[in-house]
Amino acid sequence: MTPVSPSRDWTKQTGRIWANLRRHDRNPVITLPELRQWLFDRRWRQTMLWQCAYCRKVLALPDVSLDHWNPRSRGGQSTKENLVECCGVCNRLKGPLNEVQAHDFFMWYGTLDAIAQQHVRKQGAKPAFRYIRERENRRV
Repeated sequence: MTPVSPSRDWTKQTGRIWANLRRHDRNPVITLPELRQWLFDRRWRQTMLWQCAYCRKVLALPDVSLDHWNPRSRGGQSTKENLVECCGVCNRLKGPLNEVQAHDFFMWYGTLDAIAQQHVRKQGAKPAFRYIRERENRRV
């Protein structure tokens, strides 16, 4: 692994991401140096850009938000294997959905037109819950 060369901006931005992670998880399994190295290793095409795991939008470091594949509310931990970089909009939309539910939700979300997507974004995670509830009711 290539060690991260800390610049002032890199240190500040990764510190912000770390503080946000610590705000939601008091005892993360991952440490700040491991988080910095993990982010550095997951760059998009060796640039200082990342890609949202859900909408595939290219993100600069200030726009990176960390999400848990398996939500903390469902027993997920803040480990490298359970964290994924995404944009803030997708992080809010996903809410506490697990990986399979999130995949289904974002596949459905991608079929909506721009006006419907804007409406869904305004409502936050509520549409995700509704979508999953409707899918489960159809299976019964």
